[in-house]
Amino acid sequence: HMRLAELYTDDQPERAVAVLEAAIELDPICEEAYRRLITLQARLGRRDAAQRTWRLLQGRLAELELEPEDVTADLASELFRQPPTSSRRLQTGR
Repeated sequence: HMRLAELYTDDQPERAVAVLEAAIELDPICEEAYRRLITLQARLGRRDAAQRTWRLLQGRLAELELEPEDVTADLASELFRQPPTSSRRLQTGR
């Protein structure tokens, strides 16, 4: 699934999202699939979806008393630290 999603990412991002979601259904704690999906959702401007995906992973790992890998937590921290562009525009009036 990961290779297939990689092939679709640039030309058919919606298909890549679907492939990654299917991968997560097959392996609900595959952090690589979550990282790729979160990154793609963020790249497509779907910050809310990326945050929901992150929370879904956290919840699934917590059920098993596990923590996200450092690389996954770092990715989420980096992506969600910056406010979305549209919100910034609304606050400044531009």
